Amino acid sequence: MRDLRPWFQAKRISLRQKSARAARREFNPYPVLPAGVRLSPSLWHNQAMAEVPVAMSWRKTVGGDAAAWQQSAREKLGQLLGLEPRPRPEVIFDEAAPLPGGLSSRRIYLHVEGCTDIPVRLVWASAMDLSTPAPVMICLQGHNAGMHLSWGETRMPADPLKIARSGLDYGR
Repeated sequence: MRDLRPWFQAKRISLRQKSARAARREFNPYPVLPAGVRLSPSLWHNQAMAEVPVAMSWRKTVGGDAAAWQQSAREKLGQLLGLEPRPRPEVIFDEAAPLPGGLSSRRIYLHVEGCTDIPVRLVWASAMDLSTPAPVMICLQGHNAGMHLSWGETRMPADPLKIARSGLDYGR
């Protein structure tokens, strides 16, 4: 027999969403961002464009020395990729974020530089012995709002069905 729990859970979330719309309220099931956190890549790009002159242009090469230009381009690429030592990110927000199903979690935001902050979510089995080394999975999220699916949280009406049909809770 097919498990109907994801379907009922989807209907429950959908009713909350429809109720909010009927009451002319915003439906936002996601945690409120901590004050001052900046997650827009555009902020970083705009800051970088304002501060960085176009110094690597081939047109600015004196005497057309290709080897010298290539070397300086390699050095700049290494810098941009973060291959050179950089300041350690600063933790600007850190809180416990309880999860159901025997999981523990921390919601962390790191300030990297300028106007760039990075969200990090640590998830582990509550019964795990944290004093000994353990396997780790790093899950790099894309640009959708489905990060929470990785550890089995459901926030939008389609989430329970996505997890049931596609196994999107692979972090669990």
